[in-house]
Amino acid sequence: RTEPVLFGVHADTVKPGKDIKPILKDGVIRSKGQTILGADDKAGIAELFEAIRTSEQYPPLEIVVSREEEIGLKGSKNIDAFLLESKTGFLIDISNLENIVIGGPSIMTINVEIIGKAAHAGMEPEKGISSIKAASYAISMLKEGWIDKESTVNVGVIKGGQVLNAVPEKTNVKIECRSQ
Repeated sequence: RTEPVLFGVHADTVKPGKDIKPILKDGVIRSKGQTILGADDKAGIAELFEAIRTSEQYPPLEIVVSREEEIGLKGSKNIDAFLLESKTGFLIDISNLENIVIGGPSIMTINVEIIGKAAHAGMEPEKGISSIKAASYAISMLKEGWIDKESTVNVGVIKGGQVLNAVPEKTNVKIECRSQ
C-alpha cells in the first residue's frame, strides 16, 4: 500500500472577514481596495480541491482543515496527530505555488493579570497597592515597536480598576509579539 500524504489548509481568514468585495483585474482576483480579499486560506482550499479534481492519480490523501489559524494556530494545536498516518505533509497557505517555505511568521499573545491591593482612595490610600501603577511602570520598561529587524512588540489592551474612589486591585494587560 502507498503511504498517504497529508495536506493542511485553514478555513478562517483575518478579521473582519465581512463584506469582502473581490474584483478580477488582469486575470487576478484582488480586493476592490476597501476590504481584505480574505483569500488566505480560501485560495489554498480551492487549489487543493482543483489539484485533486484534475489529477489522474494520486496517493491516498489525508486532508486536515483547521480553524483559528489566524489567531494563534488554535485549531492546529488541537489536532489528534495519532489519527493521522502520513509521514509527509504539506500546508497550503502561500500566494506563490512555485515557492516552498520552511518557516514563517509567528505571533504570540501575552495576557498578564497584575494584582495589587485594594483600598479606599479617599480614606486610606496608603493601605493600597495600585495595580494600574504597577502595570504602567512595567509597560514603561518594555521595549515596544520594532525590537529587532524581524520582530515587533505591542501593548494593545490595558484594563484596570472598577471605580474612581478605590486603589485598583486588578489590571489586565494584553501584549502581542510578532516575528516575520
